[in-house]
Amino acid sequence: MNVHFQSKQATVSFDPAEGFIRLKIDAFLGAEGIKELFTQTMQYFKTLGINKIMNDFRGFQGSSPAAQQWVLDNYYPAMRHYGLVHIATVVSSSVFANHTVNNVQSQLSRDFEYKTFDDIEEAEEWLETQPSYAYNVPPFAKA
Repeated sequence: MNVHFQSKQATVSFDPAEGFIRLKIDAFLGAEGIKELFTQTMQYFKTLGINKIMNDFRGFQGSSPAAQQWVLDNYYPAMRHYGLVHIATVVSSSVFANHTVNNVQSQLSRDFEYKTFDDIEEAEEWLETQPSYAYNVPPFAKA
């Protein structure tokens, strides 16, 4: 496994055998921490030529409306441009974290296939069954 970014709050890694990035949040991140982590993830993702990500948010405590809007306005559009299609998110039991994840998910473009899970193994299995596409080739493009 290749670790691209690691702090006390989060890790961004990639295992070529899995074929997806793991974005793992272990502790509270403020708005600037969210921006830094997601920017690191974008920069790494665009170099890999993959279309899947695992958001392991079991340690996520939620984020402010401003941070959520930044993710919607900046992170997900860039990730889509870099080829992201399949998103598996494992959520914590935190009501605030679940509200944040549900709010962001409800506003995402239909270009994404986004599923939430309570169990990391189920999320991994689902991602592994999703098709892989070549870098920057949208699977939903009409011929």
